[in-house]
Amino acid sequence: MDVIAVPQHQIMQQYTPEEITSILSSEPQIWVLVNNFFTEEGNPDLRFWWRATGVPFAVLLHQAGYPIDLQCQNLLFYYQCVASELGPGPDAQGMPKECRGLGRAS
Repeated sequence: MDVIAVPQHQIMQQYTPEEITSILSSEPQIWVLVNNFFTEEGNPDLRFWWRATGVPFAVLLHQAGYPIDLQCQNLLFYYQCVASELGPGPDAQGMPKECRGLGRAS
């Protein structure tokens, strides 16, 4: 599959700084709804990865035009099968705590 090269500055010129801040700071409503079903207090790593990667994934699903039921289904799958396997989140300085590939150690 070929990757389309679009210079970042061309994308950024399409929006005002205020629009970019608004887009990047808002959480998609479907993510908020799905997030309400999870209690993550016991797992700070899962909470980190869900918030750091689940929101952009929700935006991707929305922007791709997925129906709301499929957005929800995909986010549930992502939470349970992907974010839960990403391992430790970074430390307070943003550095990896440890490196581990996806999957369980044998």
